[in-house]
Amino acid sequence: MAAPASGSISLGGLAFEKIEDEYDDGLPGTIDTSYGPFSLKDITIGGNGSGVGGETYEVTNAISPSHPDNDASYGMSEFYSYDHDFAAPGCNIAYYEGNNGEFNYPIDLGSAQGSVTIEYQAYSVPDRFKFTWNGTDYYSGTTTGNYDAWVGSQGSLASLRTVTGVATLEITSNSDTYGAVNTVDYQNGGRGSIYFNKNAATGIANMNVKAPIAGTAWWFSVSCPGQQVIVIDSNSKGIAPSITASNGQAVSTSIQFFGNVTDKGKTSNFTTAGTITAKGFAVIPNSNNLDNFLIGYANVVDVPENDSTINATGSFNESLAVTKGLCTSTVGTASSVSLTRFDISLNVQSVGARQNAWRAYASNAAGTTYTSVNNITNPGGAEQVGVVYCNQGYSATPAVSSSGNLAGSTGNQYHNLATGITTTGTRSGTVTENQVALSASNTYKVRGVSRQGTVRTYSTNITSFTCPAAADFTSTLTTGTAQYYSTYVHGYSVQYPFTEGSMSNTTFNTGTITQMHWMNSSSSTDYIYIVFSGTKKTWTAMTIGSYNAGASSTWTSSSSTTWRKAYTASSAANSPFGSNNTILTVTATY
Repeated sequence: MAAPASGSISLGGLAFEKIEDEYDDGLPGTIDTSYGPFSLKDITIGGNGSGVGGETYEVTNAISPSHPDNDASYGMSEFYSYDHDFAAPGCNIAYYEGNNGEFNYPIDLGSAQGSVTIEYQAYSVPDRFKFTWNGTDYYSGTTTGNYDAWVGSQGSLASLRTVTGVATLEITSNSDTYGAVNTVDYQNGGRGSIYFNKNAATGIANMNVKAPIAGTAWWFSVSCPGQQVIVIDSNSKGIAPSITASNGQAVSTSIQFFGNVTDKGKTSNFTTAGTITAKGFAVIPNSNNLDNFLIGYANVVDVPENDSTINATGSFNESLAVTKGLCTSTVGTASSVSLTRFDISLNVQSVGARQNAWRAYASNAAGTTYTSVNNITNPGGAEQVGVVYCNQGYSATPAVSSSGNLAGSTGNQYHNLATGITTTGTRSGTVTENQVALSASNTYKVRGVSRQGTVRTYSTNITSFTCPAAADFTSTLTTGTAQYYSTYVHGYSVQYPFTEGSMSNTTFNTGTITQMHWMNSSSSTDYIYIVFSGTKKTWTAMTIGSYNAGASSTWTSSSSTTWRKAYTASSAANSPFGSNNTILTVTATY
């Protein structure tokens, strides 16, 4: 039971409040004098420095909304309503004190696990902070050698050595700028942080502060696991809100965040519910920053909750317009080049997806609580990806038309490889000449290009290819089909046992072609055959329709008149000659 709020007050009762957490133990009857005699100074500041009596008292619990200031002269009236076992109703505590002495602050971190952040500021007059949880002590400043966790300005070193009686004692001073968010974030020697991982459900903890020099002032804050309390001003005191966050929703041009205020916190008396004055989200667009950034830092966007539910617990959400990144790609090398077509690929390396770092926050008079950092990716995408090519005589740099869908322009032919893509990877296709003529021995440049809305992005490289010299042999082949027992052929033949199709020109390198077809074998390998009326002829390049047949050196000699090349296809339509009545062009260079 706490000390009375008014009227008469007993020194013995104060002793019992410090020793047994029970002011009126034995009152109004006879007080057990075996505890006495009593020293008001010892009861106030703790310990047994006066030597009066046999009791050693605990230090003052400064979390009690009413507590002595520990400054001489000591008065019993300072103990009105003092409650020695009063505990903070939760973490996310912010506490300012302007008095010297030693104080304890019982704090309940709750059962949740995660990272705990403790901020402290001793200003120039040195103080010492020790946080105890689960049997482990965490200190401000350095604790090795002549250091004993004191933080503050070096200008107060002599005073500290005098008041502690340790002539070799040193102070940890932080000289760097700590931050630039608000007035309490500046560096004054004694500003710092403590971090540890709360990896057990145990919640009981205590902050012990030693402030032995008159004229001192200091504050500290203790976050709940996974959260971070930012003190709003140097006199902040109370419990900041508790808040959680869950990853939101993202589309290519906007992201939506979700937060949840689970507790509005407490005012400076640690009893009355706090009032939430602001809440929202701190966002760094286009970044996967994992640091504990705050509103006010460079590149951080404040997305505040802007409706009537600010001072309320529960979930809330807001959205932010973002931009997707550019589609990046590299174009491959053209292959299977003929005077009518070529094969090309485009490796899409990025479709413009971007990560966005964000934290939910909520503020009351005690401070602002931030959640841990989350990352959400707004997806990228491209409406079109393809290639554009041109002859060097027209332009050294291939380019598409300047507006609308991707399309060719004067001297430039565009070929679309994919539409509406949202993933990276290689897209390939066959470009058939229909706008920019492919001429023998000419060199052409090829560049990849993508469209995202109205934004056009070209590949990081330009490749080129040279068309082969004018063909020595050109013929139009119309596919026919023939059968001999269970063997089917598709193409052209005027030689027993097959007669099928037709060729406009059969004169080849002083010889005559009598068969050129794909044979479907029911029991062995499928082949393409080229048969001559006499000794078979050779060539350095050949195309059959869109099929690059290569040089004769890549074929196998079947007889003195016949070449063959393995080509497995599931049906005639998938063979180089296609199904019946397919018309294709055959070219060759000797």
